[in-house]
Amino acid sequence: MTIANELFADNIGEIVLTGALVRIDLVSLSATRKDDAGAPAREFRQRVVMPVDGFVHSFSLMVQVMQQLEKHGLVTRNAAPPQNAEALAVASATSFAGGTSAAGDTSTVVGTVVASGTTAPPQAAPVGVKSPNFK
Repeated sequence: MTIANELFADNIGEIVLTGALVRIDLVSLSATRKDDAGAPAREFRQRVVMPVDGFVHSFSLMVQVMQQLEKHGLVTRNAAPPQNAEALAVASATSFAGGTSAAGDTSTVVGTVVASGTTAPPQAAPVGVKSPNFK
């Protein structure tokens, strides 16, 4: 029998494309800290790192799960989403506008998951790593 660790996360904080790797930051709501609006603050928990082709395959599996959730009435689509989030995510995962930051890396935020469950548009300007794991 294989023993595997499980990790619970409330959400994805951000997804960053660095070279040929996709970094997915998992976040949870703080039990003690509050944000400016008085809601529980989001805290970094762990990062999943995978190659782009693994991310694209994972996204395909997530689309299938979303279709099943829709089929069973557990989720519904917004009547008029602002953008086609599925097409945006696939396009973002397969091509991006990269650049070099002041630190000399080519990290680019591909998308940030927001509370409504949609994906924010890709940012063309590269950003630095925002994880406490990297200094």
